[in-house]
Amino acid sequence: MLLLVQALAAIVGYALCGFFIDWYGRRPVLFLYYFVGAFFHLWFAYATGMWLYVAIAAVGWVNPGVYGSTGIYVSELHPTHMRATAVGWFFGIGRIGSFLAPTVVGYMLHFGAGAYVLHTFALTFLIASIALWFVGVETRGRTLEEITGQTARA
Repeated sequence: MLLLVQALAAIVGYALCGFFIDWYGRRPVLFLYYFVGAFFHLWFAYATGMWLYVAIAAVGWVNPGVYGSTGIYVSELHPTHMRATAVGWFFGIGRIGSFLAPTVVGYMLHFGAGAYVLHTFALTFLIASIALWFVGVETRGRTLEEITGQTARA
């Protein structure tokens, strides 16, 4: 049931993230998704009863939306000749994380740190939000040539 609630919230969160980044800009919306995502993961770690379902819906809301939209953001930050490589690396590193996560969680459980699994996810979201705030650039309303510093060819 938790996965169903998370998946249904994910559909809405993913779609709305796409609309929000077009309306308000990539950097502020992605920052917000990452930042509140950190707290949603912590909330899920401590939630009980009916609040557990609300917390997992909140986690489901931010997770896919932020990853899919970050892929688009990454593509806008790189010049045309290396855009596919940049996006490939972005999603490739994400895949590496996806297959390392169960191993790390297994070790955390084995060594008695299982209570902190969701804290680890929260920390990664917080680090991503801080990095985006300090290093990210806004790309909304700018052409790819303006963002990457290239000159347009006729």
